[in-house]
This record gives sequence, C-alpha cells and structure tokens, in this order.
Amino acid sequence: MSDREQVVIPADGERLEEVRPNKDVAALFLNLHLNDTHYQPFPRRRIFRTPDAVVEVIAPQATPPVYEDRVQIGIFSPMGGSGTSTLTASLGSILCQLGRRVLLVDTSPWQGLAFHFGAMEARPGKRTFSTPGSRDSKIHILACSGSACFPDLESFFATTPVDCVLFDLGNGFSDTSSACLRECDILLVTLLPEPSAVWYSKAVKLLLTKLGIPAARVQFVINQMDGSRAAQEVRVLLEKSLGENLFPTAINRQPEVHNAVANGVVLPYYAPEAQATVVCHEIVRWLQVPEMNTEKTELRWCEE
Repeated sequence: MSDREQVVIPADGERLEEVRPNKDVAALFLNLHLNDTHYQPFPRRRIFRTPDAVVEVIAPQATPPVYEDRVQIGIFSPMGGSGTSTLTASLGSILCQLGRRVLLVDTSPWQGLAFHFGAMEARPGKRTFSTPGSRDSKIHILACSGSACFPDLESFFATTPVDCVLFDLGNGFSDTSSACLRECDILLVTLLPEPSAVWYSKAVKLLLTKLGIPAARVQFVINQMDGSRAAQEVRVLLEKSLGENLFPTAINRQPEVHNAVANGVVLPYYAPEAQATVVCHEIVRWLQVPEMNTEKTELRWCEE
C-alpha cells in the first residue's frame, strides 16, 4: 500500500487524502524513549467564553507596604465630605479587633472622630474607648484643640505602647500636616466620584512629589460611588490617570454609613455586611493585617 490513501467521507462524498507518516520516520519515533523522572505537571487555566459572558477586568494590584516597627497611616483628601473620618474610624476599629494597639489622631478642630465610637461630646486631648462587651481591646484617640494644636505624640508613645497610628488629616493642609505626611508609611487619599476629582488627584500627586513622598506609599480610594454615568466616567478617568495607585474597589454610597454615624456605632460593628465595610476589610488585607470576623452589634464602645 502506498503512503497516501484516498478516503471517501460519506457525508458529502468529498475525496480527501489521508497522509500517513513515512515508514522511516515512524521507526525513528518507535525507538524514542522519554525520561520522565523529573517531569512535574503544571497547572493550566482554561477560560470558557459564551456569547453572553461578562468579562471582568481586574485592575493591577498595588504592592503592599512593608513596615519595620510602628505602622503610621495618613488619611486625607483634597475634597470636602469625602469620608476621611469614617474611613479612619472603620480601619481603626478593625485593627483594634485584630489585637493591634491603635491610636487615632484627630487633627480636626471639631474633634468629631470620637462620635463614631459613641461619644456624647466633643473635646480635645486623649480619649480611650473599649470594644462592646470587652475591656481588653481598646482604641485611643488624640484630638487637637480648637486652635488646631497638634497633639504631643512623643509623650503619648512614652507612656502607651502603640502598634498602629492612623491620622485623620481631613481636607486641611498646613506645615504640621505636611510633616505628618512625610512620616507616614502609607497614605490613603479619598476622592469623590466627581469631575473635579481628576484634577484634584493630579494636584495631590504633584504635592506629594514636592514633599518627596514616593508614589508606592500612596493609594487613592473612591468613596460614595454610585451607578450614575457621570460617576462611572470619572472612575474610568481616574483608573487611567492613577493606575495601580488607585485602590481597585470603590466604596459605594450606602445609607448604612450615615445611619452608623447617627447611632454612634462605628461602621464595621453597625453594618458588618455592608459593601463599605467589606472594602475596609480589603484595605486592611492590603495592609497585610489578618482579617477578623465581626457580628452585627448596635452597642456603642465604652469610654473610660
């Protein structure tokens, strides 16, 4: 029989040629033996697509920061009402429940950060709150005076051990706050999904460059995101402009956030399943801190 044989396909009667390998080549492969002693299978990823499939584009993940000793995190915004206090209180409460010794520094002259933990009045100085149902986990707050005098941190550190310091710098800026920005290991900058956010983000990047702060230490976070077309367009522009410096998950606008403040209960305790709380957990994981399990409780923290 020759090396080529004509085969008839019954379906349409079309004649095809079935190509068979040359006998010499076949004999060559018969004598070939593979040594699979060091062979290890590798994982394979298969992607199945259907006409109606939705493809989700995952933004590149920023490199998590590395700390030597005490973690110092600055939270500020060039836009008013962008939720720096809510984010500071939420992250602080999560870190506290994880066993971290947390200090929150309230640089606002209105000393409003303590209201997230059930405080009934605003006053400067040191305040300490215990978690609901426990006196072992505590969170400390140092609030500026009405004259915006920055708290004496060195004296506080000399008497109280602290693992994590979160600075609520709001949307104000001064020589003191610029010095604080330089000392922070990581900076979280909250932005509202408004057209001006694109310009503000560029202005912040320019400011931080002048202060000598590396871009790797900065993460922009979109807060109060909604489903409007304008907000979505702003987010796309920020993704193009900021790249990996934009946190991949935005915090949605939710009534739970305002209800938590109104009830004097910090957000992760008032609404542990809310999307805003989930994003706060994602930020904590990005900070390389283990996650906690929290059940809903409307109990306020107890001030000592």
